Order: sequence, then C-alpha cells, then structure tokens
Amino acid sequence: MAGGASRHFAAVGGSDGRLRARGRALCAHVGGAQSADLSLARGAAPIGQQSFQPAGYRRRSAATPFNWLWRTPSYLRELGGVVGERIAAAALALTEGIGWQTIKRLLNAFGTPQDVLKAKPEQLERLRGISAQVKSNLAQLDLARLTDDLARWRAEGIHYALWYEADYPTAFARLESRPLIVFWRGTALPEPLRTIAIVGTRQASAETKARTAQWSAALAERGWAILSGLARGVDIIAHRAAISRQGYSGAVLGCGLLRLYPAEHAALAARLQRNGFLLSEHAPDQLVRPDWLVLRNRLIAALCRAVIVMEAPAESGALHTARFAQQLGVPLFAVPNSEGNRALLATYAQNLPETPEAFLEMLQSLPYPPEQSNACTQTRPLFEE
Repeated sequence: MAGGASRHFAAVGGSDGRLRARGRALCAHVGGAQSADLSLARGAAPIGQQSFQPAGYRRRSAATPFNWLWRTPSYLRELGGVVGERIAAAALALTEGIGWQTIKRLLNAFGTPQDVLKAKPEQLERLRGISAQVKSNLAQLDLARLTDDLARWRAEGIHYALWYEADYPTAFARLESRPLIVFWRGTALPEPLRTIAIVGTRQASAETKARTAQWSAALAERGWAILSGLARGVDIIAHRAAISRQGYSGAVLGCGLLRLYPAEHAALAARLQRNGFLLSEHAPDQLVRPDWLVLRNRLIAALCRAVIVMEAPAESGALHTARFAQQLGVPLFAVPNSEGNRALLATYAQNLPETPEAFLEMLQSLPYPPEQSNACTQTRPLFEE
C-alpha cells in the first residue's frame, strides 16, 4: 500500500460494537429503501391522474448528505487522520472486483468500510471468498488520490450516491447486481413511475427514425420522461425529440461521465444535464468498455415504467435491455419490423399500439411493480449475517 494512503487508516473512535452495528446497518439499508419504493409505487395515482414536471423527480436539496463530505484532503487531516465513512465506502465501491457478494463478506467480517480499509494483509488473507486480485487491489488503494478525485468530480458538477444513501435510486433495489455507487450530472435523479425507455438499433430505418421522433416528442409533451443510452440511432433520436418539446430526458452510460461515448454526442449530453440527467455506475474518468455497454441496460430497465424497442436486429444491443426488462417484470413493447423485435413479440413483449394515447391507456392497466417480477423485489435485508 502506498505510504500516503496508509496514513489515513487510523482507528475510528467508538467501540467495536458500535462499529459493527453500523456495518450491519449499511448491509441492510437497501432492504428498507426497497420497501419504501414498493409502497410508493403501489400507492401511486393512476397515470391519467398524475401530475408531472421535472420538479416531480426527487431533487437534491441542501438537506441531502453531500456537502459535508465534499472536502479536500485537509478534511482527513482535520479529523486527525480518521477516514470518513462515505469516502471509505466509495473507495470500496470503486475497487475493481468488489461487487455485492464481496462487499457483504467484507462488511460482515470487519464491521464498517473504515475497518475494511484498516485490515492488515494477513487478515484479508484469512478471509474466504475474496479473490487474490481483490485483496491486491485493496492493498494498493490510495485514499489521498481518491479524495482529490472526488473533489475534482464535484467541481465538474458530478454527484454520487452509495448503496445505503437516501439519494441512491430506490429502483435499483430490484436488481440482484445493483451498483454499489452511481454518479450523475443533471437536474435530478430519476424515478421510474413517469419514465419510458425508448431503445433500438444504431442503424435504424427511415420509418423507425420517424416513429421514434414522433413517439418521444408525444410522450414528452404529455409529461413523460424519456430514458435511453445516448447511443447512435434510436437512442439519440429519442433524446433529441424529447428535449425539442422542452421535455425531460435521461441517459444511462457505459462509461464515465467525463469520458462520453460516443464523443460526438457531447453537445446533446450538455443539454440533457440542463433538463434531465446523465447517470453511470463507473468512475467519471473511466473509458467505455463493451461489457459495460451491455450492463448499463439493466439500469435502464430498472429506471422506467415500460420499455419500447423501436427496431432491433437479431444481434442488437437493445435486446439486452429487453431481456433485463423481462427479468424485472417491466412491461415491454415492440414494433414487428425486425428479426429481434419479432422474437421479442413471440415471447414476452406486447405489440406497440398505434398511437401514444392508446399506449398510455394500456399502460395504465398494467401493475407496477408487476406481480410477476422476480424474487429480488421482495423486501428483505440486503446482506444477512
């Protein structure tokens, strides 16, 4: 471990019992948030009776727990070298190889994120179920650099939320592989009840381009947020049509927020930040990876009321969004105009109605969260001891 980082691994005040109790609270937090999400959804007014504007999304306020932790490295020195819980948790969440099962084992073994970072190499070696690569990555953490990065990202207008915090999207509680941390830029974090995901191929036909623009604009005019992935083709058309009607639109990325892909969509991304959001589970400086482009589709499916696949060839990435929607029980609609779409219609998807009005009427009759959604929607502690 770098000497600069190791200086920050001082003991945290308080008894071991209090520390372990806090660790258990961190482990169980998403279960509670999940329950609140289900209650909100089941108590929502029918679609036709709901009012919506961008302010209806859960906005950040001065009361949210951001400001007190966005400090420079002097913050650590002012506290006598004590590592703040939020910075320690962010360090774990951003360590390559640490996912839900690994964070469960680490917190159950050591108690709190700070205690995990203070663990000696021999303690980590004795811990079963943790890969050698993760142990090596933990040993090389540089908290001073991370703290500088967090301050720099904050200066760029980037916010983050950890799995146990109030600003973490409660819709992700339905995901078995939910991210430990999410970063976003924009006016608000998304809620699913008034959001429609519109996805499709990068090589869309002229008919599909026209349909995508028409539907995105019409839904935006009716107060629905349009969610997609900022990709070429259907995605970018959906975003542009929504904001052309002064609508609200968001994009989930498979890269860091400071390394936009594709780069030519930077101007549109800037517009989305003014009346929408950009969201990523990856550190802002991370370049795009093909597997991340696939995985971000699970977040799109979780964040919406329904998914519309406008056009998808047999190998289209949009089919991944459809697959995740099916796993979550999110209503899925498709146009019978391509091989991938016809395959969806033969299994789980419903035919997209002729008009947005008919679509919204049909959607009103569908439950959310759906009764057939998988077991991860059931309220339970996230990490059991």
